Amino acid sequence: MSIYLDANTGNATFGRPGEGQIKLVPGGTSTIAGWTIDKDSLHTNDKKAYGDSNVGAFLGANGTLDFTSSKGNYLRYNGNDFFLNGGTITGGSIDIGNKFFYAEQGEIRLGDFIINTTNGRQIFQSTDKKIGLSTDT
Repeated sequence: MSIYLDANTGNATFGRPGEGQIKLVPGGTSTIAGWTIDKDSLHTNDKKAYGDSNVGAFLGANGTLDFTSSKGNYLRYNGNDFFLNGGTITGGSIDIGNKFFYAEQGEIRLGDFIINTTNGRQIFQSTDKKIGLSTDT
């Protein structure tokens, strides 16, 4: 481990080059192992704002976050809503409009209709079970 302190600038560097350094720059841009820390964000690459397609990763002090792959797929949160482009959500559930549209593993609801698998058959039916369609067994 090496530590370098610059008495003139107040800069401090911890660690050896090429082994994951922490660089602290008072009033400037600091880094930890390739992540940049500036006054309002933590990010990789040359990222300076939420929504930049070259982000890699970005965490903003205002609650925004952005993860973008080299293929352009992204997961973003603007402080209110999540956006997913070109990815997969695994696990959990989605509830839109107080279960007007609801989805979880094994079941999808749309209004008063349910789509699920029962006894090895895919079923599309009303919640009161008076109207329905099913696949062959």
